[in-house]
Amino acid sequence: MTAMSAAGRAYSRWNVSIRQAAVNCQSTGAKLRQMRKDTAKRKDPGPACSRPFKTTGVHLPADLWELLNRVAFERARTKGGRASVSALLVEMIERNRKALELELAKTLR
Repeated sequence: MTAMSAAGRAYSRWNVSIRQAAVNCQSTGAKLRQMRKDTAKRKDPGPACSRPFKTTGVHLPADLWELLNRVAFERARTKGGRASVSALLVEMIERNRKALELELAKTLR
């Protein structure tokens, strides 16, 4: 039995970790391709797609951002498609639009 040098052992560990990473990359790539296919199946664009968009920076407390992000990912996991905090916020605002417009009307009188 030959003794392996320290450099040889390091190379061997590095080589094993590269092979493991390749397996993970392959399974991740397959998952991403499947997600792309699932997203492409949905042909019905939401009502918000026909409107012009503005890119904004919304400052939120970290705990609220984390909650929104987790809900968006859970919806994507259960309903398919992409996780989108923006879509979640649009849905929440649309759901409360009438109350927001009433509040604005009271202040403009």
